[in-house]
Amino acid sequence: MHKYDLLDLSGGIALYANVEKQNRKVTKTQQLGHAIAGVGQNFVFGLWNGFIMIFFTDVFKLSPVFVGTLLFVTRLADAFVDPIVGFVADRTRTRWGRFRPWLLFMPVPMAIGLVLNFSVPDLTGVPAMIYATVTYFIMSVMFSCIEIPYWSLPAAMTEDPNARTSIIATSRLATTVAGLAVGIGLAPMLTAFGHGDPAQAYQMVAIIIAILAGLLYLTGFILIKEHVIPATEKIEFKKAAKAVFSNKPLLLLALVNLLNTTTILTKMNIQNYYAQYNLGSLNYVALLSMVLLPGTIIGSLLAAPLCKRFEKKTILIVSNLYTAILGLILFFAGYNSVMFVLIIIGLQGLQLGIMSVVASSMLTDTMEYAEWKTGQRNEGVITSSNSFVTKFATAISAGLIGIILSITNYVPNVQQQAGTLMGIHASMSIVPAITVLISILPLLFYDLNNKKHTEIVAMLKETRDGKE
Repeated sequence: MHKYDLLDLSGGIALYANVEKQNRKVTKTQQLGHAIAGVGQNFVFGLWNGFIMIFFTDVFKLSPVFVGTLLFVTRLADAFVDPIVGFVADRTRTRWGRFRPWLLFMPVPMAIGLVLNFSVPDLTGVPAMIYATVTYFIMSVMFSCIEIPYWSLPAAMTEDPNARTSIIATSRLATTVAGLAVGIGLAPMLTAFGHGDPAQAYQMVAIIIAILAGLLYLTGFILIKEHVIPATEKIEFKKAAKAVFSNKPLLLLALVNLLNTTTILTKMNIQNYYAQYNLGSLNYVALLSMVLLPGTIIGSLLAAPLCKRFEKKTILIVSNLYTAILGLILFFAGYNSVMFVLIIIGLQGLQLGIMSVVASSMLTDTMEYAEWKTGQRNEGVITSSNSFVTKFATAISAGLIGIILSITNYVPNVQQQAGTLMGIHASMSIVPAITVLISILPLLFYDLNNKKHTEIVAMLKETRDGKE
């Protein structure tokens, strides 16, 4: 029976000690554990990414230009931290596995970062800007230290592509619903806890989210098991870099994800302004999130069976065309009818559910491709490339919105001018439509189809079995 019997500490943080090879079949409980941890992750992400911009501009009273620049520069700089996190995660060796321990040890530092990010100290001017910059960067790094290992786990839990897609579909559904739940529930929570003081309200909500997320991470850590044993124990940096930069499917998918994620984050970041100023009330944020839910659930449930029947890139192309058409319709129809806006946004939920599952499944496929090319399994490094893309997309969307708010003369907490309202509306409709259309182009060159991936997995299995 295969066992790890390693003594050299140079390959990682700590090593497995005589751990017997486990049954590689993923149970429903383990799949549920991954989804539960994802709920905690997206509770944090929904608050932090969805509301930090309006918190900085309207509560902390920082200028939109500075906030846009801060989010762009900080997330771009932090993106270069992600490959380091991925490389360290790949080299991690503990009795719990490679990626699970990060769900145990990192939630507390991340909770501290979240609360600090949503706190308003008695500072103004440059000191306030420095505080916002430092706390935002710390939070971004802490978030990566859970995000990268978390999304590396499906590939470490099973090498069966259908089972892996099922894990991802369940978790993407759970995480999306969690993010939408934050959008739906935050406005009432701010009202309940603020007592007229928005700074106090945001800080209290951040504390509640941090505690709840920590409990969900711990539950996920307990339930998840890692079953895939790397073919090699010594992780080399040169091969890790090759796993990314010589991985044509991954690079093409990264470009697709950059554009798609920019689309999603642009709408997420602008919808608070859109609800308050274009639709007339911040309470519409809850409705904008709520109407996405049915379509997102349906799309997530459809993704796995669609992947069994069609090529994944074809599914993405069709779903992206669909959401681009809806964005164009929304732009030319305007925002005078709240009901019409809600219908269009709701219909876009279908693409959100499908895309989140299919794109994640395609990412894990590139892990076997990289292992086939390099002989080294690098789930963490490849996942970090996606995190890098997400942060780059966050930087682009934040910078874009900051520029739009600035050039259209946005002023917090007053009735906006017509040009400002149109800029906000464009950010919610035609700008995302254009980016999602452009994202189709790289997919035309993506050639890691289902047949090729199945052949690669079979060859890797023969290699692993030969070493046991």
